Amino acid sequence: MSKKFTITLSNHRLAILSIAHLEIGLSSCKKLIIKDMIKLTRKLRLFVPVVVLSHSLSAQANMVGVDMQNFNPSYSVTDYTTVHSSRTLQAQQFHLGLFFDQAINSIVYYDNNKDVPQSRTDFNDHISSMAAHMAMGITNNWDVGISLPFVLKQSVKQSGNRIQYFDTGIADIRISTKYRLWSDSTSGIAVVGSGSINKVRNNPFTGEGSSRVFTVEMVGDHKFGKTLVAANVGYRYRTEGEPLATYPIEPINNQVIGSIGVHQPFYEKFAFIGEIYGGKPMKSGRFDSDRSLAAGEVTAGVNYYPHKGLALHAGAGTELFSGLFTPAWRFFAGVNWTFPVEFPKRPEPKPEKFERITLQEVLFKYNSDNPLGDKYKKHVEILVKALNTPSLFKSLTIEGHSCSLGSEDYNRDLSQRRANRIKEILVTNYKIPAEKITAIGYGESQPVETNATDEGRRRNRRVEFKIFRDE
Repeated sequence: MSKKFTITLSNHRLAILSIAHLEIGLSSCKKLIIKDMIKLTRKLRLFVPVVVLSHSLSAQANMVGVDMQNFNPSYSVTDYTTVHSSRTLQAQQFHLGLFFDQAINSIVYYDNNKDVPQSRTDFNDHISSMAAHMAMGITNNWDVGISLPFVLKQSVKQSGNRIQYFDTGIADIRISTKYRLWSDSTSGIAVVGSGSINKVRNNPFTGEGSSRVFTVEMVGDHKFGKTLVAANVGYRYRTEGEPLATYPIEPINNQVIGSIGVHQPFYEKFAFIGEIYGGKPMKSGRFDSDRSLAAGEVTAGVNYYPHKGLALHAGAGTELFSGLFTPAWRFFAGVNWTFPVEFPKRPEPKPEKFERITLQEVLFKYNSDNPLGDKYKKHVEILVKALNTPSLFKSLTIEGHSCSLGSEDYNRDLSQRRANRIKEILVTNYKIPAEKITAIGYGESQPVETNATDEGRRRNRRVEFKIFRDE
């Protein structure tokens, strides 16, 4: 059973510790000190949060990226860093990527802790993270991928009421897909969709019970000479959670997000990458902090392409304003590798050998499937003899064809009825097994001559027999 305990901290408000499968009485709980509780929690469960208002809080937020990090590398094509290009992976292309990120002074302090040094020259806190992703091109206009962001390390100098990770590990699991709607030689439009499962608990910005996030983005890009410019605009939907006790913060609901990227090649294998990205919640709730609930960052970096399909990335950035988990400085480096994947192909079946007999004699009455006198018997007996000589046949296909006089539907129906009639004669009069015979009426769809002349139409009115034998 999951228990909740209320613990009084000296000179501070209450904090809540939620530990699964732990049964401790309230009397014994008072005897535990915070240090022992943290050790016990780590043994029991990774990412079970401990809330200590005077020391550290465990939580996460998702404004532009995930989990206290607005930096969210693109999962597939490597024209930019975080901004989506309209290009997708080609069919049977595989993509692997790995990014490392260091954010300085991004942790959110609240209760108006304005004395905490978080300027561009006073370094108070660091968060090191990693993002691994892989993707696959399904068609030439559609790819899918998965991203796994991790928290590797964090450090904080200044005490105070703040939101930070309690432990390290995977932050969420995100599935993404991109479909290119339109493109020409210089421009493109695509749509990107993603869904993620949050793996971090006790987040005051999402609330209790909010674990899934869905995002839809429209992507447009254009090439001006050698310069590529892309813009992304999207909407992020989050399952609504309940406010967490003891936090002076109301959960953020849905958000509008956007980004702009520039890709400028220089030299032969290098490109300058500049990006601006940000987001804003659809509604603002209680948030006692000098930071804004919106977020905005600018980054600049270099892409290096040493070999086809391989891209190395490095760059830095800073916040546009003091927003939600925006850092004073951000440094990043990463690698992307795109390569084709050859799937084993099914061996193409060998074309079956067959004997072809074509009859262009008039075997039926006009506009009818009734045989014309006894004339057909001579041809049918020739066919029966061929079926049994020199070895027994495996199967027989009867194909009826017509000229173009009359409607297409009428000709197809007439040729089908005539093929069926020949099959009936073979089964009834010559005891040929019905299961070995297939009758098909093609009508006027497979002419062998022009239908503009009498002679051509005569040659198109025919019956073909294909005899298949065991090799």
